[in-house]
Order: sequence, then structure tokens, then C-alpha cells
Amino acid sequence: MNRLYNIIFKIFVVVIILILIIFATSSSYSSESIDKLAYVVALALDTGSDNNIKLTIQLANPNSYSSETSSQSSASVLTSVECSSIESGVNLLNSYISRNINLSHCKAIIISEELAIKGITKYMYDLCNNVEVSSHANIIITKCTALEYLKMSNPILESFSARYYQIAPTSSKYTGYTNSIPLIDFFNSVLDTFKQPVATLGNINVESTHLNVSDKDITNKDSSYVAGQTPITSSNNVESMGIAVFRSGTLVGELNGLESICHMIVSGELKYCNVQISDPQGHEEDIDLNIKLSGKQKCSVKFVNGFPYVDINVKLNVRVLTIDQDCDYSDKKVVQDLENEVNEYFEKIILDYLYKTSKEFNSDIDGFGKYAVKYFSTTEEWNNYKWLDNYKNCFFNIEVNSKIKSGYSFISV
Repeated sequence: MNRLYNIIFKIFVVVIILILIIFATSSSYSSESIDKLAYVVALALDTGSDNNIKLTIQLANPNSYSSETSSQSSASVLTSVECSSIESGVNLLNSYISRNINLSHCKAIIISEELAIKGITKYMYDLCNNVEVSSHANIIITKCTALEYLKMSNPILESFSARYYQIAPTSSKYTGYTNSIPLIDFFNSVLDTFKQPVATLGNINVESTHLNVSDKDITNKDSSYVAGQTPITSSNNVESMGIAVFRSGTLVGELNGLESICHMIVSGELKYCNVQISDPQGHEEDIDLNIKLSGKQKCSVKFVNGFPYVDINVKLNVRVLTIDQDCDYSDKKVVQDLENEVNEYFEKIILDYLYKTSKEFNSDIDGFGKYAVKYFSTTEEWNNYKWLDNYKNCFFNIEVNSKIKSGYSFISV
């Protein structure tokens, strides 16, 4: 009897395996061949006429990718349409393009500053509701039109546009000059009661937009630009520099490169960056420093006389990049003076940054609300307080403790 059961069980297993193999190797009736799809690598939104939007899609041209490909125009195709919504625009373009438009490979969502000022919450809902759109597509706010941004985008080191849009924003990890924001993070911040959203700030880099460097006679002038102002000359005519600041889904302001570094420090997202400070020994040349966070920053919120009081403690590891023959970094007093200068410098610029976000923008982009919520017993109490509206009433205290390390001091040991 047991032998009969074993035979039946083996037959059953074989039948199941055969069925799985048949399903795995056969094409689904509803599947669509890859050569019938048009893959979108970037999607752009501009203000249209009569309360419409102008939708532009950048389509990959798979037949153009070869070792001889050097032109972005040959590697992709731009197509635009005026429409009332993203979905209707895609449908209109489907009637024009010979292939079915597919958004699953979209790596960047470019939105013009003009449209962002009017509010983009509706479009965020539309994009997140589309199962094809990747939640990791980067959000970029352009000071020019989104269409012009796509036209001028010219990958230098990447042959594939999709890979270019995916890799380009990662410079934030080693410069701090901007922040790479995926669609899912932006959308969650739009709905959040603890913090407000931010996005990468982009623009066209052409000679006419360059500022006169001599006019920016301030420390860290190389960090004080926003996109479209840097003196960089390159065959790639778009750049990312700074952060676009939102209240809910509406653009309310922008941060330059140095302010973006402050945001990355306070939010704990900074990997490392380079800055300049004045030499505390009185030398004319500024000192170049490499900055890294030393562990997680400490933050707390308390209420004093009904006003939020935010206390932040930041620890930095600092490496001296500038070698001055008149400075002996093996001297403890020289190192201590430099550490004090670094502490004072960062305490000032971070305070300036925080009061700019609170008083000027009234936008808690660092998420201090998550530290304040513990003082409220219920969700209803928290919602009634309206933290995001009361962020403008915040006071701040910032303490920076730095630890200097120098290649020179290592040599001296």
C-alpha cells in the first residue's frame, strides 16, 4: 500500500513539474514583445496654456547605441504634447508613436520651476498611481523649462541616457552641493506631518548664465552658487547645484551649494565634502578642508513658553587639505585654534541655514517634527497643533565639535 502511495506521489510531482515547465517556456497571450515598446528614460513637465501642462518624454533609441554613438540626439528622441494630465498626454502620444509607451525605465522626472511654484501635488499622485513608474526616479526642479533641460542634456561619460539620469545625482554623496531625491521620498514628504519635501535643483549651464567670479568676494564662493550660475565650462550643458525647497507640493525657495551642505549635515545624509574657511593664524590664504560626519548627529526639540526650541549637536571629522609651510599642525595649539575656527564657522552657517528655512520658507525640510511629536498624547492633538505651519516659530541652538586630522601631522609623528 505504501508503495502504491509512493508511486502516485511521484507521478503527481512529475505532472506538477511538467505544468510549471510548460507555463515557464510558453509566451503569455497578453505579453508584449520588447520591439513593440517605446521606453521612456526621462519625463518632463512644463506649464502649458489654458491650465494645461506640456508633457515631454525622452525615448530611448535602442538602434542607436553602438561604440560609434557620440550624439545624445541620435541616442534618444524628444516628443512633446499639451495635455490636461500625464495619463491623457501619454495616451495622445501613443496615438502618434508607432510603439506602446512604457514608463518602467524612467529614471528622471524633470519639472520646471514655473510649474512647481503653482503646485505639483496632483502630478505626484498621478505618477505614484502609475504602476509602471519607478518609485526611484529622481525628481529634478529646473530653473529653465523642463523641455529645454532635456534638449541641452548631453551625457559625457555615459552612452545610455537612462544610466546617465540614474548616476548623475549621486554627486551629492561626495560634494553635498545638492540632494538626490527619488519620487517615493518626495511623495511621502508631501503627505507627511513631520517634514517637507525637497528636490534636486537643476539648470542649463551656458556662458551667458555664468556669474562674474570676482563679484562673489566671499569665503566659500565656490559653494555659494545655485544651478545655472557656476563658472564651469563643459560640453554637458546642464548642471545640478542646490536644493529646491517645498511646502507640501508647492515650491517656496531654493538653497545654494553651501546651504545644501548644511541641510545634508543637519539631516545626517552628508558623506563628505570640501569647504574653505579663513586661516585662524591670520594668513591671507583660506584653508581647504574635507568634512565628514562623525557618527549620527544628536537632535532634540522642547517647548519653551509655547515656542519650539530645537537643539542640535554635530560632530565632524576634518582633514586639512591645504599645506602651509608656516603652519605646524603637530602643534596642539595650532590644531586647537583651527578646530575652534571650524566649530564657529559651521555653527554660524548652519544657524543661518536653519533660520532661512524657518523664517523665510516656513518649511521643515530636516524633519524636526519627529522629535516634537512625543509631547502630544494623540494624533488628533498633533494634527491640531499643525507643526508644519508653526515651524516658523522655532528657535535653534547648534553646537559643532570638530576633530582635526592632517596629513602633515601624520608625517610629523
